[in-house]
Amino acid sequence: MKFLMISSFLPSVLNFRGKLLEAISAHGYEIHIMAPEFASFPEEQQKLQALGYHLHEIPMQRTGTNPLADLKLLKHIYRQIRQIQPEYVLSYTIKPVIYGTLASWLAKVPHRFALITGLGYAFQNVEAGKRSLFQKLVHGLYAQALKRSDKVFFQNPDDLKLFQDMHLLDADKPTVVVNGSRVNPNFFAPYMPQKHIQETAAPAQMMQSQYPISALTWFTLEVR
Repeated sequence: MKFLMISSFLPSVLNFRGKLLEAISAHGYEIHIMAPEFASFPEEQQKLQALGYHLHEIPMQRTGTNPLADLKLLKHIYRQIRQIQPEYVLSYTIKPVIYGTLASWLAKVPHRFALITGLGYAFQNVEAGKRSLFQKLVHGLYAQALKRSDKVFFQNPDDLKLFQDMHLLDADKPTVVVNGSRVNPNFFAPYMPQKHIQETAAPAQMMQSQYPISALTWFTLEVR
């Protein structure tokens, strides 16, 4: 079984998703990580590889929008996913959510999850009813990507409400609001093979006892 995480910033994988990947790896899942600019973060790259994770560099421009470059990115992620053949994909931040989720859907990945960590420029002044052409394009891409996600996680309830008010989410789309960036593998239970559900619960409880936080701080990782 393979689990793929798609990020726009390699250091954030270690700093904010490390415990999640550690817990999933402990249950025998092969961990794959996609991110750009490996040359800028050699220390993080070495640490992740030392953990036995498989790293895949992608040609992502973290800032700015170039339609041709973004189309190339979508094609590149799709081809990588076809080679990796993961059962689960979790994407976070704007470009991975949009292009990672769409590529995962095109590649027929069975279980696709998106994490909205914030809004940024693409949502500035939208509450005042002002949207640039760029913003309309991004919002349209967001809507198409989230339509193809099994569940969408938000770190801020106001962000969830805004997405709902702007109709970027289907009315029946499962969503979860969490406080922070840690992820509880127990939340993936509905999607996890039945034999792994009980195996996942104990480590999750142990991790919660070691890192006491609100239940909302943990993501539901639903892995059937």
